[in-house]
Amino acid sequence: MAQEPIKVCMLGEFSLQNGSVGVNDGDNRTKKVWLLLAYMIYCRGRTTTPDELVELLWGSEGGSINPLNALKTMFHRVRATLDPLGERAGHTLILRREGSYVWNSDIPVELDIDEFDRLCKAGANARSEEKRIEKWMEAAALYRGDFLAKLSNEIWVVPIAAYYHNLYVDTVLSTLPLLEAARAGDNAACERLLEENSGLVWSIVRRYFGRGVDPEDLYQLGCLGFVKAVRGFDPAFGCQFSTYAVPKIAGEIRRFLRDNGTVKVSRGLRERGGVIQKARDILQTKLGREPTLSELSAETGLDVEDIAAAETANAPVASLQMDLGDGFTLEQMVGDEGMEEGLLDQLALRQAIGALDDRERQVIELRYFRGLTQDRTARVIGVSQVQVSRIEKKAMLHLRERLEG
Repeated sequence: MAQEPIKVCMLGEFSLQNGSVGVNDGDNRTKKVWLLLAYMIYCRGRTTTPDELVELLWGSEGGSINPLNALKTMFHRVRATLDPLGERAGHTLILRREGSYVWNSDIPVELDIDEFDRLCKAGANARSEEKRIEKWMEAAALYRGDFLAKLSNEIWVVPIAAYYHNLYVDTVLSTLPLLEAARAGDNAACERLLEENSGLVWSIVRRYFGRGVDPEDLYQLGCLGFVKAVRGFDPAFGCQFSTYAVPKIAGEIRRFLRDNGTVKVSRGLRERGGVIQKARDILQTKLGREPTLSELSAETGLDVEDIAAAETANAPVASLQMDLGDGFTLEQMVGDEGMEEGLLDQLALRQAIGALDDRERQVIELRYFRGLTQDRTARVIGVSQVQVSRIEKKAMLHLRERLEG
């Protein structure tokens, strides 16, 4: 392989680029392949043992009759994923040493998270205001989404993602004087803010990829929502600007998708949906009941995650004019007005969560914003599942008192 640095992006889309050739987590490979690859890169300064990696991929239950063989198979898939980057790239980048695995430190890599961290710190330490803003704007442009967004529920990812997200928020908040100028009608300030927060806009836009609209058009819609957020934001709301801006950006895109035709499903997903439905019919006849996802996976050879994605994409789209049975339509229940009114409730909730003590706030964020189970939350914060349950109940009581009082 050439000795040019391999560029690795972990903020938002996970990708590796070697010259003009790249691979990213948007392809159809199983989630575990990207999980293992991301972990090897992040831990590139040390060796990783098979036991550590089995725990990472399958948890304490092992997930396989022979987990070590399963691990070898997974590394074969990871190396196959890397091979497009150069001749035998997979075997060059990931080495086996004394029974353990290690990322080859002789091949230079450039990680966006390292550059993002460096720019944020350079801005904070800059002596002039102009240099400070310049570095912070460069950092904000790098933030295309949360750290390993598609792996956000993995235990080892959660604290790292929180670190970079908080660093990004602090950087954005440091541009509050610019925000005030933009609210007052300064177009140059507004354009500068938009440039600085392009990562935030793209992180929302990516949620709507694959719906028959060009990504650049979606980005322009997101920018329109962002500008509306700038014009409507008031620091008196008591929340971060990004918290206020996200539903505005998403609302502008959803409004366009609602008014400009139905969601389009890719041909690949449609074909996969047909394979799954055929397998479902066969299994229903054979078993006399609805098959489980694991049974469908065994019948089709597809990963459980791929089956879930295909079935979600091929599900019938509910009409916004559908009667919900109470004299209301779906549009009335989730329309744009409802979204913006609901924002006030979201802001009140954010304030209430911010008033919790550190441990209660951490449990609420992991359980309800990251979607972790009580058991996984316990493993993240280093307490028992019973303690998590008690902390959660206490936190919910405090939230209820604040929101109702």
